This record gives sequence, C-alpha cells and structure tokens, in this order.
Amino acid sequence: MRFNFINLFLVVVLLLVCGRVTAQRQIGQSPAQIKRDILNSFLFKGADIFYGSATFRPISDEPVALADSDRTLLDKQVQDLFGQLIKEYKRKREVMAAYLGLPDLPKNLKLQVLLTNNRGGANIQEAGSGYAIRISQSLIQSDYRASLLTALTPAVREAIKKSADSLHTQLDTTVSEAKVFDAMKNMKKNVEQYSTNIPNLFSSDMGSGLDFMLGYFQMADLGHAMEVLEKQYLGTLLFALAHEMGHAALGTVVKPDGAGADWFRKSEIDADRFATCLLSNVFMVLGVETVRISNGYNSGNMYFLEKADAEGFLGYSIFFNKAYELTYQSSPGYDPGAYPDPAERLDASKNIFSAVFVADRPKIIRKFERRQYWSVLTGGFSKRITEAFGFL
Repeated sequence: MRFNFINLFLVVVLLLVCGRVTAQRQIGQSPAQIKRDILNSFLFKGADIFYGSATFRPISDEPVALADSDRTLLDKQVQDLFGQLIKEYKRKREVMAAYLGLPDLPKNLKLQVLLTNNRGGANIQEAGSGYAIRISQSLIQSDYRASLLTALTPAVREAIKKSADSLHTQLDTTVSEAKVFDAMKNMKKNVEQYSTNIPNLFSSDMGSGLDFMLGYFQMADLGHAMEVLEKQYLGTLLFALAHEMGHAALGTVVKPDGAGADWFRKSEIDADRFATCLLSNVFMVLGVETVRISNGYNSGNMYFLEKADAEGFLGYSIFFNKAYELTYQSSPGYDPGAYPDPAERLDASKNIFSAVFVADRPKIIRKFERRQYWSVLTGGFSKRITEAFGFL
C-alpha cells in the first residue's frame, strides 16, 4: 500500500510540473542557478544602462550619456555578436547563395563595426579597402525597449495576475513602458530577497503587489520571461548587424549612377532577406524544446521545433513592428517614404525564413537526436546563443 501511495504521489507531482511548464528549460535547474541567471540577465543590465537606477526617460529625449563601463559593455556585446555573424557567413555562404537565388556570394567581407553615440539606426560606408558598419547607441536602446514592450509585458501580466488591481489593470489595458519599468525594479528586488535554501515549491499565494517570488515555479516562470527578453533583444540587434552585412555581400553599399528610388527600396529588402537567411539556423536551434523521458532505468529526450518558436526570436518581427519606429521617429533627416514599408519588409523576411525552415528543420532535429547538445539547451542565454552558431 505504501509503495502505491508513493508512486501515486510522484505521478501527481510529475503532472503538476508538466501541466504548468511543459518544456520550459528552467524546470530542473537549482533555485540558485535560476536566481543567478535572472539577476545576470541583460534585462536588468539594460535597464540600468538605458534608464538609470530610478528614472524613466521618454523616447523624445536625447540618447542617454553612457558611463565608460556601460559603453564598453555594449561595445563588447556588439563586437562579439558581429564576430559570430562573420563566422556563420563563412560557413553558410554557398548555401545562402542558393536560397537567395544568386550564383555566388563573396568569400571574404572586409568589415568592421563601430558603436556610435549619435541618433539614428545603422548604416554601412566604404572605409579604406573595406566597409565600416556604424551602429548607433539609440538603435541598441530602441531594440531593448521594443523587446521589453513586446516580449516581457505578457509575462509580467501573467506573473502579477493576483497582484494589486491598479497595476494589473493598467498593464492589461494599456502597454505602458514606464509601468513595465517599475515592475522590473520590483521584480529585481523580489528576486534578490528570494531564499534559494528553502524554496516553497507549490505556493499558490502570490502575495500583494509584485511579491510573487514565493515558489520555485514562479522563479522558473520569471527566468523563462528573462530569457524571452534576451532572445528578442539579441535577435533584433543581430538582425540589424546582419542587414548591414548584406549590403556589403550583395554589393549595394554604394548607389550606382542613375539608380533611383526603386533600386534603393529593392536593396533594402534584399539586405533583409540576406539577414534572415544568415540568422535562420541559429534561432531555429534556439527554438528547439526538449522533454526528458525516463522509466527509472532508461532515459532519453524528445525534441520539438515549431516555426513560431524560432520566428518569434529571429529579430525581424520585433524590429519592423516596434524597434523601427522607436529608432527612426526622432532621427534628424529621416524620410520614411524613402524606405520600403515595414510590412513589405516583414513579409519578405518571413518568406525566406519559411523556405529555410522547411528545408533545415529535419536536419536540426536529427542532429539533436544523434547527440546530446546540452550546451545549447542549458546555461545562460549568452552562452547558448554562442553554441547555436555553427550548429549545422
């Protein structure tokens, strides 16, 4: 009788876990690891860099004057991502040419990337025998803010569904960046106070205000939300860098004599398609979900990859839906009529991703099934995105 009771108890626990957070990577990690990943997330670092510790800056303000240490951190982030893109391009060059309907792409791209302190977005210019990509601080800030509004708000709304009615109502009815920012500060305070020694695994009382960090599953939910934000932010930044690389690879940095508005619009869409093709495999790998199966003696994994899971983090969706607006609406001299419509650019990017997804999804799943790629599935997101480059 006791044996049956114990087994029944374990089954109930398993059902609770699976029903609440199926395939969430954080479930199974120690509370200390989840807490560490949350506090090290770029969510909070970005808030400190772009907003300061206690103030919220509206979009019309000039770019925040960065401390030297913050600028160094952002510059390293940009350089590291750019380095990964160059390696990925060299690995995928011939395959990409086929996807893009081109006979070939250049073997070597003489490129450098510079972080600037001005307004505006990103551009590429001739520099000596190569090209220089300039990424503005305001673009990085806009990418972060767009990701925050697009990715985190639903998670925050879900996490505080039993919290104070005033904040809950405002988040449900109006997407308020200032309110989300305030929620972030409270979340960080709650995480810092959370005791990893005695986690309350099955707490259902979320408490008042934003004091919802009373249980392991709540902590895991928040860890998942932090990862969503990082994927959205880094995916958007990678897309901007890859787009400028596309101009160099496709030979559209300098406008030919006599070329008109149609040439310029086509060159922008072609660079979007190049960026999507370059990044597709990386975010398909990161979109893979795994379920661990065990009968007590043998164990194994089942892997799942849905198109929406990968596409949501690819960068173009966030960029054209929100970051595009935040980056350029206050840029001096920006003429939105000169560029293709964001909806048109988004459709072009989605079309090329659909082709890559259909062709490469089976390869990615098979590669996971043949080997245990835990380095891609576990650990902090910055480490996992590095592992995802060059997966195929």
